[in-house]
Amino acid sequence: MLRFWIINIPPLLGVLLWPFLAMISYFIFDPPGSEKSWLVWTLHYALLAYPVPTVAGVILSWKKCKNNEYKPCFLYTLLTYSCLLLIILLFSVI
Repeated sequence: MLRFWIINIPPLLGVLLWPFLAMISYFIFDPPGSEKSWLVWTLHYALLAYPVPTVAGVILSWKKCKNNEYKPCFLYTLLTYSCLLLIILLFSVI
């Protein structure tokens, strides 16, 4: 049970840095023609939406872990990391 609590902490700490990422996310449109790339737009929206699945996944995961329901707890932990993994994937492609 404790490992799911520990696993959920790093993305939750990333939410504290999110306002700075949101402010500078508009600079990904600086190169000419980047405003036409769907990958850039997807990355932009993933950066803006980062706290929503992260906080929702952490809260729901902690609730399920307290009730000793480990399968939903694991699935909500995946939800916590989903937006972070999408951002990392898109940064590696762009």
